[in-house]
Amino acid sequence: MAAFVGHHNCVAVINNYIPKSEVDYYTRIHGLEMQQYLMPFLSDSLHKFIMEVNIHPVKVVLNLQNLAGLADHLPDIKKVVEMMCEKEMKRGPETNETMAFKFHYLAYTIDELLKFKQKKEKADDKKIDVVELFIRNLLKPGKDGHLESMDAFIKECIREFPYRESTLFRQMVTSLTGLDPPSALSIINAAINGQKGFIDNISVCSTCGEEKPAKKCSKCKAVQYCDRNCQRLHWHWHKKACQRLSQGVETTEAPVKPDAAELSAEIQNLLIS
Repeated sequence: MAAFVGHHNCVAVINNYIPKSEVDYYTRIHGLEMQQYLMPFLSDSLHKFIMEVNIHPVKVVLNLQNLAGLADHLPDIKKVVEMMCEKEMKRGPETNETMAFKFHYLAYTIDELLKFKQKKEKADDKKIDVVELFIRNLLKPGKDGHLESMDAFIKECIREFPYRESTLFRQMVTSLTGLDPPSALSIINAAINGQKGFIDNISVCSTCGEEKPAKKCSKCKAVQYCDRNCQRLHWHWHKKACQRLSQGVETTEAPVKPDAAELSAEIQNLLIS
């Protein structure tokens, strides 16, 4: 109900909540295990990573870079998140399909980033910032401007969800295969964070999807960003459209001069009536 009365952020926080003890569990040795799956110093960062409401794939990758320790332990993080996904689907009556899919989505993104890194390492080009290039590939627009690469990335993630009999999986597939389907990002966003209901369109960062960004492109004023880093990451693609967008904004914002003849005719009509 909260989503329909303007409290969608509250719904999203609730949907994404897990107790920190769920993460701490993997920092301890259990039964016949030889060692823990997660180093204790990574617990806080992983918990924040999981609890993040913004599931835009670029934001996921940026969080992996920005949260302490995660970028240096991606295989361990991926393994733990995969185990958490499986655990959620084996809770019996308390199964949480929403969090299970989110864990799968996070693990899939980490896995794709790892594969991308390995591929570039084989090419032995040390000058390339692999994470930046990965993000650039996600943001690559199609001919119509839609983010086709990102859409394909998320669709493949949905396709690889192992629990195909789950209600959530079937709902997402139905949405994707319907007439005039929404973007794959909006589908998983609704699945994880809940429907937004009747609210006005909220501006988002053109790079990471964060809501209500503070900055705009200084040239075209048509796209918005969280900060300089997001603008820098998007510039490779945006520079090709910046001038055109700038002209469009200027055309839209230009004041319309009234036609003197039409104005005179309208005044005459008012006087006669």
